[in-house]
Amino acid sequence: MKILLINPPKFKNIPVIREIRCAGFSPGSVYPPLKLAYTAGFLRDNGFEVGIVDANAENYEWDDIKKIVEKFSPDIVIFSSSPSTMAFDSQTAKTCKEVNRNILTVLDDTHIGPVMPEKVLNTFEDIDILINTGSEFTALEICKNPENPEKIEGVSFRKNGGIINNSPRKEFSIEKQSLPAYDLLPFKKYTSISTSRKKPFAAIITSSGCPFNCSFCVVGGATVMRGYGPKWQAKSPQKTMEEIEYLISGFGIKSLYFFDETFTVDKERVKNICQLILDKNIEIEWACNSRVDTIDEELIRLMKKAGCWKICFGVESGSQKILDLASKKTVLEDTKKIFDVAKKIGVCATASTMIGLPGENKETLKETLKFIKSLKPYRAQIVITIPYPGTRLYEDVKGKGFLEKDYSFTGYDAYGVCGEPVLRTEKLSSSDLRNEQKKMIFKLYLTPGMFFRTLKNIKSFSYINNLLKALKELIK
Repeated sequence: MKILLINPPKFKNIPVIREIRCAGFSPGSVYPPLKLAYTAGFLRDNGFEVGIVDANAENYEWDDIKKIVEKFSPDIVIFSSSPSTMAFDSQTAKTCKEVNRNILTVLDDTHIGPVMPEKVLNTFEDIDILINTGSEFTALEICKNPENPEKIEGVSFRKNGGIINNSPRKEFSIEKQSLPAYDLLPFKKYTSISTSRKKPFAAIITSSGCPFNCSFCVVGGATVMRGYGPKWQAKSPQKTMEEIEYLISGFGIKSLYFFDETFTVDKERVKNICQLILDKNIEIEWACNSRVDTIDEELIRLMKKAGCWKICFGVESGSQKILDLASKKTVLEDTKKIFDVAKKIGVCATASTMIGLPGENKETLKETLKFIKSLKPYRAQIVITIPYPGTRLYEDVKGKGFLEKDYSFTGYDAYGVCGEPVLRTEKLSSSDLRNEQKKMIFKLYLTPGMFFRTLKNIKSFSYINNLLKALKELIK
């Protein structure tokens, strides 16, 4: 049996991320389709013939995909999607059916599918099966038994004119993931304007889920079972090193991004990974995501020694009231201390911030801008909050009448830069939020401090190119 995995094309020439923990537009950066790569590796290790089409990286259009499907002649096609582009991405199934109506089309979507499976399948009639949980583990069961989805956990499908929703997949372990099938990807096409200073660049996932419960998060704040579930689980340091060494030996990577929701949940695991990197004399630059309450000076020093150059922190707001309302459970004073520590050690700290959370007003926005400036971050990301269906935030905003546009398979841009805001607050309209976002970005970036902190970290010509891309997107 032949399985073809497809990452759909860019959306209006804008790259798209279609991963479990992060999905949406990614202007200026092209990330490898990790979910598909892990699935392809897992299926191949279980005896299936597989191929991957990364149309997002290759700049393929639908006609290109159609030709590849005709040539590969798959029995099953598995593709991914993002909430921002689901209506667009669904053309993958339509394109495959135009080649051969007998191709089984499978959408692995862990954002919207788990929340409204009936609406997804009734809207996009060329999709045969919807994977809600378990990704590659569920995909393997489908490939083994495509005629009987009734017996497979974690899927929704059509039967006798109706939609059947099976129970979520309960048993899976990311420790059992196969090595991602990077050999099937256009490896040199991947780049990141925010997490990479050198090329070749790669990304890996070493943990899933989140032990925290921020109201806005599709992982920790979820009201439905999705992806690998909210429970945090991690690969062992040994398994993680196996993937890192595979990337280095096979593709000569020099820059790595740990794509985990929160890489530093388990400090001892991170220490062990760092020590293995040092013991094996591996020279690699890497970045990761963290929370200020899961890291300390000792760990940052070890991470720096092992090659960490950048840590992205979810600061979210400079108003303690806003953080508390969102169940963030971090304290502004602790955030300031960790940023000061990172600066002292020489690790770039990035502040990811969102505006428009419940309780937001012009005064809290001023607090946020003032706080970000006080952190002196390497970079800061200021996005407009997106209330994703299946989160506590969505239910809260919709219940209060603050949802300006309900979800309809388009929009809902994760970074709030390629689409209009979909919510308002009690004191701020959606247009107010857009205007305040623009003001905050320019007030933050048009300062000498941010400029010189950026210049200090130039390590290669590819990084200069990334900076120029970032500048272009900022001007947009």
